[in-house]
Amino acid sequence: MDLAPAGATTDCKGGHVTDLDAYFKCTSIDGGLFVMDMDVTSLDALKNVQTITNGGIQLANNKNLED
Repeated sequence: MDLAPAGATTDCKGGHVTDLDAYFKCTSIDGGLFVMDMDVTSLDALKNVQTITNGGIQLANNKNLED
């Protein structure tokens, strides 16, 4: 199991994502996380997230997202 980066936050607020990098230090997210219509190629910025409460993650229309 990878450890979160130094200074990682344990509780971030969810919502409609406009900057995926803003979630890099989050280990848990409260509320749904919506990654839609973005020009991202990966979800690596979310690799430290361990839990999402009170919602889930929704991905849609991210045409550059690689498998």
